[in-house]
Formats: sequence, structure tokens, C-alpha cells
Amino acid sequence: FTEAPGEQQRNMTMSGPTLGVLPDYGYDGEGFRITGVSEGRAADNAGMEGGDVIINIAGMDIADIYGYMEALNELEEGQTTSVTVLRDGEEMTFELQL
Repeated sequence: FTEAPGEQQRNMTMSGPTLGVLPDYGYDGEGFRITGVSEGRAADNAGMEGGDVIINIAGMDIADIYGYMEALNELEEGQTTSVTVLRDGEEMTFELQL
């Protein structure tokens, strides 16, 4: 049997480092908006919060969820990286340990 396309995508995103964010799947603007962060994970520890729109990770511009996943695939667990978000129209940059 074969996995449904959504199942394959979910498995792909679970390998490698994560920020510990909850995606806003209904968002269709520029960037990758999150609805929240997982307590005790990298994004939470850095001060990110629901409503933030991720626009850059480690110097890579993020246009959508696919760009977000591509950027994470370039990083390694334990690495420290910068994440730039838009919050209430203002850019904020966080340093995260993955």
C-alpha cells in the first residue's frame, strides 16, 4: 500500500530540526504564519508567539510553508540560527537553538 500524500509530507517535516511552531494552514499571505508555539521548544524559548509571520530563517527568505520546510532541511539539530518574523507589522529577529 502507499501512504496518502499528506502522510508523506508530514513524515518529511518530522525529520531534522524543528522550531516547535504550530502552522496557520489557512494563511495565504507572504511568509509562514504560526498560530502558536510548543512550550519549551526553540521558538517558545526565543520568545516567538502565535500570529508571528516567519519571513526569514538563516538568511533564507520564506515565502510560504514550502520555503519554511526547505530552510529547515538546510539546518542541523543543535545549530543556532536566526529567525526573522513580522509581528504587528514590525520585523523582529530571534536567535534560536534548534
